[in-house]
Amino acid sequence: MEAFDVIRWTTRGLISSTCRPTVIGLENVPKEGPFIVAPNHLSFLDSVIVQALMPRRWASLPRPSISPPKASKAAR
Repeated sequence: MEAFDVIRWTTRGLISSTCRPTVIGLENVPKEGPFIVAPNHLSFLDSVIVQALMPRRWASLPRPSISPPKASKAAR
C-alpha cells in the first residue's frame, strides 16, 4: 500500500467520524480513463475531503488566480 493510500484512508476515517459529507454520483466515476469532478466548494477543506472520498486517485487543476505567482527573473 502506498503512502497516498494510507493518508487517504486515514483522512477518510477522520472525515466520516467528524462530519457527514454528501457525495452524489460516485457510481458514475469510471474505473479507468479521464473524468471531471465539479464539487461545490464551501471551505478550503473541500479539496481534501473530495480527494479522500473519491474511489480512485485524481489530480486537480486550480484556477490561475489561486496558483502561486511565477518566480521573477531576479530570483532565478
